[in-house]
Amino acid sequence: MKSFLPAMAAVVLLTLSCEQQDIPSINVNPDAVTFSASIMPATRATDTSFENGDLISVFATDKGSLYKVNYAQNVKYTYNSGMFTTNENLSYPDMNTTLGFYAVYPYDSSYETPYFTFAAQTDQSTHAGYTQSDLMTASNTGRDEEVVNLVFNHHLSKVVLNISSTNLPAGTPSVTFKNVFNEVEADLAKNTFNSIGLSTDIKASPNGSNSFKVIVAPQAIKKGSVLAEIAIGKNTYKWEVEKDLVLASGIEYVFNLELEANSVRFTSDINPWNDPSSIEAVVPKEYIDVLDDYIPIYEGINPPDIQGVWLATPYETYYDSEGWYTTFADSWFWFYDQKSDNTISMRKTQNLGDLTLGEGAFISGSNDNFTVYFNQYTTHEDGAWMLSASLVSGTMSNGVIRNLKFAFIVLDKYDPNEEYMNPGDYRVIYDTDYYTYPGTWPLAVKSQEASGISMYTKSK
Repeated sequence: MKSFLPAMAAVVLLTLSCEQQDIPSINVNPDAVTFSASIMPATRATDTSFENGDLISVFATDKGSLYKVNYAQNVKYTYNSGMFTTNENLSYPDMNTTLGFYAVYPYDSSYETPYFTFAAQTDQSTHAGYTQSDLMTASNTGRDEEVVNLVFNHHLSKVVLNISSTNLPAGTPSVTFKNVFNEVEADLAKNTFNSIGLSTDIKASPNGSNSFKVIVAPQAIKKGSVLAEIAIGKNTYKWEVEKDLVLASGIEYVFNLELEANSVRFTSDINPWNDPSSIEAVVPKEYIDVLDDYIPIYEGINPPDIQGVWLATPYETYYDSEGWYTTFADSWFWFYDQKSDNTISMRKTQNLGDLTLGEGAFISGSNDNFTVYFNQYTTHEDGAWMLSASLVSGTMSNGVIRNLKFAFIVLDKYDPNEEYMNPGDYRVIYDTDYYTYPGTWPLAVKSQEASGISMYTKSK
């Protein structure tokens, strides 16, 4: 699979040969289904095209669900000249049957659906080690069609480090990411990819002059953790993250680091969803398609000014994917620091003691309609944690918010006691009288630190 440098990183390309020169010829079954393929670009990680010789696993079902008996199980397809073809038998049983197709890159003969495990390689310093770590899936249906189009989405997280210094020591830099998760448990039917296993070290791939990239499992990195070690000659530098960091599925994170003597200093970090009109950078597209049936999602770059404290009451379940309906405690939303680049900060409290921080959020919309979206990282006293994508939508009208709804969908979790919602579960809550009025923030905030993510903490 070919990879390209992000436009935001000003680096010099190394001369690398991405094309595989010796592609073994294969016999193609002319009656088998043929696939065209592309990789979702833009807000996703920027590896955006396949190479000749790339292999994928393809599954097919005539029942509409991978939980049913499959029509075809893990058929190997090979990419060549813009198409994926096979010499195996995967054809339509008759002219009236519609098949559902599910594809996984990279190919592995051990995959079983709907469940399998995948591990990014611990040595990604080579082109093959890096590209074989990029787990992607696609799905589509076909009926009496010669070519079925597959659009692949990345499911792990990509981190790019750009290193600068006014006086780099002599030697060729190398980067190793420390104590990160590289393995996920996949469920194709639910489209969930949850990190599992033990943490490990991963050698990063060259990405240009003094730039490196790595693919890891979605995970949360605690403030103060050593995320990477940079070795140059006899010198070793440790990068300790300055704030809690969430590496979400399918997102590329770019960090610019400046080396100083024996330390590493941030010059800037680039938010992966810096286009406020692209909500898919926070909420994966497959989840948007689910949530927009229950909450309006307003796109656009001219949202109204929503700054202030707002009290939602009565506050009840509008929809819950597991059928759990209840009345919740009153909820306060505090929006502030809304800027011209459509970044916004927010706080939310529901239980008069729990606090959700949402610095680094974005707002989209137009005219009087708005949607605020952010990743929410929630920790619990038993050590469990949950990562979810969250949305707040409404309409400004004469000093009040009409039709306010809050939604979240679980992206990942660590839950040793199996007490909390599962990845893929979602809930929508709304102000039942459809009017949300200005209020007074009820808490003394324990920590004003802008973490860039959301978590629950206790007030004073």
